[in-house]
Amino acid sequence: MYELTMKRIEAQSEEDAHIGKLALMWVSRAKQRLTTRQLQEAVATPYVPGSFEAGEFQEEDITKLDLILSAAGGLLVVEENGKVRLVRE
Repeated sequence: MYELTMKRIEAQSEEDAHIGKLALMWVSRAKQRLTTRQLQEAVATPYVPGSFEAGEFQEEDITKLDLILSAAGGLLVVEENGKVRLVRE
């Protein structure tokens, strides 16, 4: 299931695939569950995979939550309390 979903994520436009993979990375690596706003801010912060260095957050780079969730291929869920988690956590 996850392999097929990752293929669907990769098949999106380069920008959407990047957003989806970033969102999955942030949610899976966070020490605590992120709020929807925290996830949006994390995705809006430039990051080069493998660099371990994040760029500077820019408010105008905020991505709409529905786009982030869609780009993540349905692997992210927003709980009633506004926290984001992986589908099977």
